[in-house]
Amino acid sequence: MGASANPQPEIPVKKRFKESDFTPYPDSHRYFCALCSDLRLDLNMKASSQNKKKNLILLACQLASNNTGSRLARKVYSEICSTRKRSGQLTVFQQAVFIGDEVKKNTGSVPILGLDTIPLETWQNLFEKIQASGSLIDNEQILEPKDLVYFYYDCLVIFRGSEGWEIYTKEFGCDAAALPSTSGVPSPPSDTSPVNEDCTESPGPANFTVKLEAREHDDEDDLDEREPMDTSTQQQIMCDCCICNESVSQRKCCSTSERRETNLLLISCLVMSKSLGLERARSAYSKIARARCSVCKGHYTYAGIVIGRELERLQCTLPTHGVGVTLRFTWVDMLMKILAVSVLIDNEVVLSAADVEQFHSECSSGFHTELPPVNITPKCESDSVQDSEPLFNDNAVDPNSANSNVKEEVRDFPEDAEEEDDQEATSNHSSDEDIEDTLVAENQHSDEDTEKGQVHFTSFFLFRCF
Repeated sequence: MGASANPQPEIPVKKRFKESDFTPYPDSHRYFCALCSDLRLDLNMKASSQNKKKNLILLACQLASNNTGSRLARKVYSEICSTRKRSGQLTVFQQAVFIGDEVKKNTGSVPILGLDTIPLETWQNLFEKIQASGSLIDNEQILEPKDLVYFYYDCLVIFRGSEGWEIYTKEFGCDAAALPSTSGVPSPPSDTSPVNEDCTESPGPANFTVKLEAREHDDEDDLDEREPMDTSTQQQIMCDCCICNESVSQRKCCSTSERRETNLLLISCLVMSKSLGLERARSAYSKIARARCSVCKGHYTYAGIVIGRELERLQCTLPTHGVGVTLRFTWVDMLMKILAVSVLIDNEVVLSAADVEQFHSECSSGFHTELPPVNITPKCESDSVQDSEPLFNDNAVDPNSANSNVKEEVRDFPEDAEEEDDQEATSNHSSDEDIEDTLVAENQHSDEDTEKGQVHFTSFFLFRCF
């Protein structure tokens, strides 16, 4: 009888392959979303935030929209706050859509520029709902309206780069519903308008439209009495601003920057302040992108003021000793606000917090020539101690009195003053010799004349002091 070989047991499939060896797509990996537990590609994932308030608002929106339970939300919240995990971008998009839908119920439009573009009263109910849902997850964190504004900005920045943004905006018809108001702003010029044939090119990289206009005189009767002036002084070079299309003098204009980041920041700040419409901003930006144009200096000044106001709104004082004093996270928050507008104008330019800081520094230093100076200490000439210190000056109360005239006369005759000083020095020297003779005589006295010696010594000391 031959011994029959025992059959080897089959290895289970789960033990045959490791989890790392199973790659359904060779070029990408899949991870489980920490929020919805779905398996998603690495390209559609993002790391969880380190800010507890942002994580709390994210889960509170899910809880308010009935997409999760309170027990599961508390568990996920504790996990993503302790260790950073991956979450799907689709889940973040859903929270942005939820906030937009809730605001649309009250205003009739989706806030595609941010929650701060609409009054707080219109989304007060939404904030209270999210605040109540957040208290069920973490009752120690206190949410504020600005936290919801920042969270919605983060969602918009990610959401606008996705394919579903255009579908979402077309579905609700919010292309122009929630854009800034353009009332009071002249209509943008059409691209088919004829080009002015009389325009001349000025030397330099920028092509300015130059117009010659005679200066207006207030009093026409005095024109004949004035002396004839050169024709170049009677005429002023005018430039057309590519943003406001107004003709201003050349000294009030400047050329646009060669950096696309600076031009995009300028246009975005004007749109944020609702002084420029989105369509007009796109038209002006396209002109600036093709060739450098002339721009009013006041636009740069106003853009710097807009950033300064936003820094104050972010509970940060405007720096007076340089923009480096401002905290770094404040510039990041400012960048998030500008990105919500800049991506609607040009989504190819990548802005950074350093670009915003540099742009604000340039606007504050280079284009504030027309504004009055602030906190500027005048440089005074070096004066003497008696002129600068009122304690050593007898005439400090009335500097225009007669004593000040006497002081000027002394300065006018320095030789007389030197002679007087020599006479005083000679008298002091003779008095010192007399005092030394007195001391020698005092030393020859006996102990009986001690009291007299003390009197002489006291008189000598007082005389020496004075």
